[in-house]
Amino acid sequence: MTRLTIACPAAYVGDANQLALALGLGPDDDKTFGAANWHDAAGNLYAVASFVASPEWVIGATSPLAMPAWGADLAAAGRAQALIRMSMPDVNTSPPLANPACLTAVVELPGGAALTLMGLRQVAEREL
Repeated sequence: MTRLTIACPAAYVGDANQLALALGLGPDDDKTFGAANWHDAAGNLYAVASFVASPEWVIGATSPLAMPAWGADLAAAGRAQALIRMSMPDVNTSPPLANPACLTAVVELPGGAALTLMGLRQVAEREL
């Protein structure tokens, strides 16, 4: 089991939730990515999920998708899957900055440290 923190651009939250549903443990996994209340230096908004992922989840994120028993929109899940960029900070040479064109995933760091590495800050209530 490994910690996985994913920054999902606001535009892709629906597709990312379908990917979480396809790879997850049950029908509630379609709520993995909630409100886009994190932002980068340019003001792009992101929804964030940080969870302990099984090796099967990590492998599944880059493998052909199968329909789970509870159903999923595999076309949407596939679109999100195509946008995932995995990063292991001890292996990659440059920081995995969040990018509004992809789902940025950081492996094996605590959630807060991964978000800092991605250059994300939580949106202040007055900014919402």
